[in-house]
Amino acid sequence: MKTQKLTGVLLVCWISRWATVRAATSRRYSQPSQTSTPTSFVERDSRLTTPQLIAAYGYPVETHRVRTQDGYLLTLHRIPPRPSASARARARSPGRRAQRAPGQGRAVLLQHGVFCSSADWVVMGPGKALAYLLSDAGYDVWLGNARGNRYSKGHEKALPKQRYWSFSFHEMGVYDLPAVIDFILQKTGHRQLHYVGHSMGTTMFYVMASERPEYNAKVRLMVGLAPVAFLSHMKTGFLRFLASIGDQLGWFLMRAGFDEFQPSDQMRELARSALCTENALSSELCVLLYVLGGFDSTQLNRTMLPVIAAHTPAGTSTKVLHHYAQVAKSGRFQQMDLGAKENSARYGRALPPQYSLGRVTAPVALYTGDNDNLCGPEPELITKYGYPVEQHEVTTEDGYILTVFRIPYGKTSTTKTANRKPVYVQHGLLSSSDDWILARPERALGYILADAGYDVWLTNARGNKWSRRHVSLNPEKSAFWDFSWHEMGVYDLPAVIDHILAVTGQEQLHYIGHSMGTTMFYVMGAMRPEYNAKILSAHTLAPVAYMGNTQTPLLKEIASGADGLGVLLKLLGVNEFLPHADVYGVMGDRLCSDNAPTQSVCSNALFLICGFDSEELNTTMLPLIMSHDPSGSSVKNLLHYAQNIKSGKFQLYDYGPVKNLAKYGSLKAPSYDLSKLTAPVALHYADNDIMAVPEDVQKLQRELPNLIGKFRVSFSKFNHLDFLFAIHAKEYVYDLVIRLMDRY
Repeated sequence: MKTQKLTGVLLVCWISRWATVRAATSRRYSQPSQTSTPTSFVERDSRLTTPQLIAAYGYPVETHRVRTQDGYLLTLHRIPPRPSASARARARSPGRRAQRAPGQGRAVLLQHGVFCSSADWVVMGPGKALAYLLSDAGYDVWLGNARGNRYSKGHEKALPKQRYWSFSFHEMGVYDLPAVIDFILQKTGHRQLHYVGHSMGTTMFYVMASERPEYNAKVRLMVGLAPVAFLSHMKTGFLRFLASIGDQLGWFLMRAGFDEFQPSDQMRELARSALCTENALSSELCVLLYVLGGFDSTQLNRTMLPVIAAHTPAGTSTKVLHHYAQVAKSGRFQQMDLGAKENSARYGRALPPQYSLGRVTAPVALYTGDNDNLCGPEPELITKYGYPVEQHEVTTEDGYILTVFRIPYGKTSTTKTANRKPVYVQHGLLSSSDDWILARPERALGYILADAGYDVWLTNARGNKWSRRHVSLNPEKSAFWDFSWHEMGVYDLPAVIDHILAVTGQEQLHYIGHSMGTTMFYVMGAMRPEYNAKILSAHTLAPVAYMGNTQTPLLKEIASGADGLGVLLKLLGVNEFLPHADVYGVMGDRLCSDNAPTQSVCSNALFLICGFDSEELNTTMLPLIMSHDPSGSSVKNLLHYAQNIKSGKFQLYDYGPVKNLAKYGSLKAPSYDLSKLTAPVALHYADNDIMAVPEDVQKLQRELPNLIGKFRVSFSKFNHLDFLFAIHAKEYVYDLVIRLMDRY
C-alpha cells in the first residue's frame, strides 16, 4: 500500500482515528467520564516517574541529558521507534488493514505546558495518551522537560537560588528548545523533526522561531495545542484579576525570595492519596482547578485525578508566571518588562520589544477549543482555514489601545504582500473584527478580499472586546467610556490608517465600513480632512449618518427619552453597553441552534432591529454569531445615535446649552461639514434596512462632493445585517465592491 505523506491534517486525523480504535479496545479505560480505571493502576501510576510509566506499559524508554547554551541541564525522555510498531498496533486492533505506520521513525518532540512535565503525555495510558499513540503510529517520540520542572532542575554550575530561577518562557524558547532540537537531530541523523506543543510549549516555540529564526528550517511541522501567545482576552474572571495584579505580585514574590513555584512533595502526596481520590468529598476542589482552563465534565476522567495530581504541577519559576501576567495585562506578545530604566539598558527602548511572529516560517497548525478560557479565538478563526494572520496594536492620540488583525495575503493568490493594496475593514455598532471572518472563506468578506489580491486589515473600535485598553485609564472607571463614534472618527481611524500605511509602505488605502464603521469614516472626512488624501476609495455598507427616518423600534424608543436616559445611566454609573460575555454563546447554543424550538425567537429578535429577511439568514450560524456578538461599546455611543435620530441631523454630541457653549462656542451642537469629505465614496444600501433607510441615504448622498455612486442591493428583502451575514452577500454586495476597488 502506498505510504501517505504526513501533513498537519493527516497527523491529527491519524491520531484521532487511532484513538478511536484504541479507546474501543483498551482494557484500562472506557469513556473519559466513567470510573472504569482499576484502583490498582491509579495507585501504581501515581507513584511512578515518566520512564517508569512508559516501561510499565511495555514500551521501550530512554533518558537523555541535554546541556543548554546557558548551562541548564535538561532531561529528555524518549520512546524510540520499534520495527514492529505497526505489527503491534494491528495486533491490538485486529480489524485494521496491514499497512506501514505513517511515522516511519520520524522524530517528534512533545513539549509540555506550564507547571507540567513529560509525564503529562503518558499518564492517560496506551490508547489515550498522545506519546503512545504516536509511538504506535511509528514515530520516534521525544518528551521534553523545560528548565525548572521536577526532571530538569540541574545546572552545570552551583548557582545561587535566585540566579538559578531567573528565567521565564523567553529563555526556554531561546536556549532550551534549540539545544533539545539539535540533540535530537544529531542523535537520530534527521534534518528535521515534528514539534507538538501544548500551552506554554507553544509559547516556547513562537519565541524560538522569532528569536532564533534559523531553527524554522529544522521543524517539519509545528502543531500547537491550545496555543498561547496573546492573553488579553482570557475569559475567567479570576485569571483576569491575577493578570491585573500579576506584575506587582511578581516583583513582590521575587524580592521576597519566592523564586520557585512548586508544591511540596507532602502536598502532592496528600492530593494523590486523599484530596483527589474519586470518592473523597474534597475531589470537587481538584475539579475546580479545571475551571481555570474551561470546565468540561464530559471529558474529565475523575478516576484519573490522583494520577494527574501526583504528576502535576511539576514546578516552574515565579518569573514564568510573572511574564505571562505582563503579556495578559499589556495585550502584547513581548519580552519581559523590566521597567523603563532596565528596559532601556537591555533593549534600547523604554518598552520591551514584541516577538516578531513574522519570522515564524515553519509550517504551523493551531488547534483550539471554544471552551478554552486562556486563548482568544480570532487569530485561530483565521488560521484554521489556512490563511496567514498577524495581530497588531495601535495606540491613538488620546491613549486608547486598539487591536488590529491583518490577513496579508490569501490562499489562492500567487503574490504575497509586497504589491498588494491595503484595505481597512471597519465593523459596526456592538460588533468586532470577528464578524468579517465568521462565515466560511467563500462567504466571509475578510477572506474574499485576501483571495482577491488585497492586504486585509480588520480593525476594532475602542471599547469592544478586543480594544478595552488604555495607556492610563481603567475600563472599570467611567472616564474610560467617555467617548462615542465621534472620537472613533477623530482618533481611531487616523491612528490605524497611519499604522497601516507605515507598515505597508503604501501612500493610500481602500476603506470598507459597515454601519457605525461608515459613521466613523464620515466623521474623519469632515473633522480630519487631511486624511481624505490617504483614501483610494471608501465603500460604506448600510451607511449611517442621518437617522431621522430610522424605523428600528428599540432605537426610536431610546431616542424619545435620550436626554433623561443619559442622566439616569450616568447617575447609576452605567457606562458600558452590552459588553461581550460568555453567556451569549451559551444562550446561542441552547436557544438558537437548529435543533432548538426557540430558534425563531432569535431570528425575529434580529429582524426587529435590522429588518425582516428570513430568506438570506443562515440560521445555522446564529449560535456562532451570538458567541461573538455583541462585543460591547460605550453608553455614550448609543446616546449619540439617539440624539441624531431625535434631531434628524448629523451632528456632534449634544451636551446641553451650557457645556455646548464651552465646548463648541455655540448653544447647539454643530453639524458635521460633509463638504470637507473629498475622498471617493460609494454608498451601498438596501430597501429593507430599517436602520439606514433609503430616505436618509438619499439625504447623505446630496452632501457628498466626490460620490462614486449610490448602489442599491437588488434583493428587496436585504437588511442591515445582511451586509455581513447574508447567504448571498458576496453576489449581492462584495463582488461589486471589489470590482469598484479594482478601478483605483
